[in-house]
Formats: sequence, C-alpha cells, structure tokens
Amino acid sequence: MKQFLKYPGLLNSSLSYRIRLYSRNAFNLFLVAFFLISLSTCTDLGSDSTSQQDPVERFPGPNEYFNAVWGSGANDVFVVGTSGTIMYNNGSEWSEMDSGVDFELTDVWGSSRENVFAVGKGGTIIHYNGSEWSGMESPVEKNMDGVWGTGEDNIYVVHSGGGILHYDGNEWQEMASPESQRLNDIWGSTPDDIYAVSSGGEILHFDGNTWEMTSTGNPPLFSVSGTSSDQVFAAGSGGTMLHFDGSEWMAANSRTSEGIYEFWSKSESDIYAVGTNGIVIYYDGSEWEVQAVLTKYDLSGIWGLREKVYVVGGFGTIQELQLK
Repeated sequence: MKQFLKYPGLLNSSLSYRIRLYSRNAFNLFLVAFFLISLSTCTDLGSDSTSQQDPVERFPGPNEYFNAVWGSGANDVFVVGTSGTIMYNNGSEWSEMDSGVDFELTDVWGSSRENVFAVGKGGTIIHYNGSEWSGMESPVEKNMDGVWGTGEDNIYVVHSGGGILHYDGNEWQEMASPESQRLNDIWGSTPDDIYAVSSGGEILHFDGNTWEMTSTGNPPLFSVSGTSSDQVFAAGSGGTMLHFDGSEWMAANSRTSEGIYEFWSKSESDIYAVGTNGIVIYYDGSEWEVQAVLTKYDLSGIWGLREKVYVVGGFGTIQELQLK
C-alpha cells in the first residue's frame, strides 16, 4: 500500500506537505490552531511516524468553501469557491482574482492558461483569457455543477436539471439528455467516450452522437474520472465506488463510508480521491486504501502535476502536497 500523506504522529514519511489555510481574522486563526492540535489525537496510519511538527504557513485570504482546483501547470493553478471566489497561484504565491460574479463557483477546467472556464450557480459560466475573467451567455439558469472538455472548441457543462451544455468555440447549446436528476460531474477519455454521473445514481455515456444511460440504481454519484476507456471510476455517497473495465460497471471497495467528491489520476495505478470529513483514499492499480483523514472539513477538489498535488475544501482550505 502506498502511503500518501504525513502528519506528525499520524502517517509515514513518503509525503511531505505544506498547509495553506486562509483565514480572515483572529477567531479563524484560533480555530486553525485548535484544528491542528486535534489532529495529534488521530490514529497512526503509518509505520514511520514522527513527533516533529512540520511547518504551517498561514496567509490572509478569503475564508470561503473551495469546491474545485485545476491548473495548466505548476505556475498556473486556479481554485474556485463560494461568493464567486477565485484564488490563483503563479508558482510562488496565492492571490485572489476578480471573477466578476458573486454566485458560488462549483468547478473549473481549461484547455490552456489562456482558455479557462469556471461554472457555478444560477447558470454562471465565466471565461478567463489569460488576462481577465468575463461572463458568458448560458442557455439555462440552472446550477452548473461540472465542466470538462477535450479542447478549446469541445467543452461540456452538466447542471442541476439533468442537462448537458456543449461549447463549440462560439456558443453554448443544450444537448439532448436522458437524465432528469442533477448531474454532478463529467469526464471522458476521448471526444466520443464521455461519462456523466447524477444524484439519482445514474451513469450516462456519450459516444460522440447520443447520450445514453449505461448504469442505474446506484446511490447518489458525485464524481467520475479515469485514465482510459477501460479504466473509469465513479464514486458517491456512503463510500460508493464503481469501476468500468471497458465492458461493464462493477462495484469496487473504497474502504470508506465517507462520501467521495473528486478524483485525480497520476497514472492507472496511482489514483487519489477526496471526500467528506477530510478523507483521502488511494488506488494502487489493484485496490483502494484509506490514506488519511486530513481535516474535519469536507474536501471537494484535488488536482496535481507530477510530484505536486493541491487539495481544497471547507474552511478556506488549500493544501499543497509534495509527493516523494
């Protein structure tokens, strides 16, 4: 089992970390201190634990709930959250961007550093051109929950009405969808192999022409991701984990009862997921294992590049993790 995270007295030393917690006032700093003290009472999950405290850096910033993180590279990372908040990392420091909106932002994705999309409540779709964010016209006013694409002229958004929007580089249009329940996430391996998952427990598949149901009767599903057409995972409430091997969807053991909100894949045998109550789980190519309880707050987003991973969630949490 590969160990992922390290806290003093908790986990082994295969990963060092830096926590960047954003708090606006002294009361928030008190809560952060209380939270860090409470971590020391957790169960040791690794054999190479240490009693020496790792450095903790605190920066002034918005105490928002961060929902998602995405970057085009190590020097170009975006985090989105409540109140239209967007945090940006240029490789050396974090700063708050002007999104131009007050609605909660739920997801972010881009095809390059000059072509980034963020979506949110009330039909919000905004675009970043490398210099500034601007609003885009949406054909619906539903809450937008996920954005993903294969290129600058092939981008998809899923929303709370069970609908799917497509952007061809010029305008957003609504596609025919067989779903009426809220769609929470979307991902694909190619332009003609795309999946979306719903709160109703359905999994939809797009073959380049039509969206169809491929799996039903599951618990609510929050996330879908993979590494290829025959390596796809969908996850949701109560630790629900499903795996698609190219032929059929089968239940997998996530080893947790926590809700699972997001995946990040380094390779087909190196996959991470985060969820409720600070859970982090890891897939080594054969099975899932719980790697850490990182915080008492929910973790909603994870994204990485090579040896650096960012995890975001409640209480203004942005955690930068260095893999070894």
